[in-house]
Amino acid sequence: YMGLEDAFINIGLEESHEGNSGAPGERADEMIQTPASFANPAKLSIPSQVLAMFLRKARYTYRSPMNIVMTLLPLAFIVISVLTASELFKNDNPVMTGLAISIISIFQSIAFAINASIYTGFPVFERERDIKYFLKVVGCSSVSYWLGTFALDILAY
Repeated sequence: YMGLEDAFINIGLEESHEGNSGAPGERADEMIQTPASFANPAKLSIPSQVLAMFLRKARYTYRSPMNIVMTLLPLAFIVISVLTASELFKNDNPVMTGLAISIISIFQSIAFAINASIYTGFPVFERERDIKYFLKVVGCSSVSYWLGTFALDILAY
């Protein structure tokens, strides 16, 4: 199994072998100068990664018109159920009170079912397109990924 980094290094070495204009015994990989930034170890901080994952999910969620509708639609269902039920609660009839409670529970269930599509859709979208794998390759930890995703879900919904 060859990683993405190995593939790029091998491509660079193959290109340098083709255009090797050095001495006959000189290796092409010795001619390649490594950038100074590679000498320093990576400094990955969990808070900065969590913030990046939070912003990534926020941009994904609020750039899509469908996701905006799926965020606002549950709110509309909740408001409609409360307004309808409040009118039915004004009557002292127990049948109307039972109907009001049923309306609230049905509309609330629909609202939460619609809202769940945003929670589940994003990780599935990233998994299908191997975005999560790419994030791991570039150094994002799983803890940061899930904390950033969870933070937006808690704040937005």
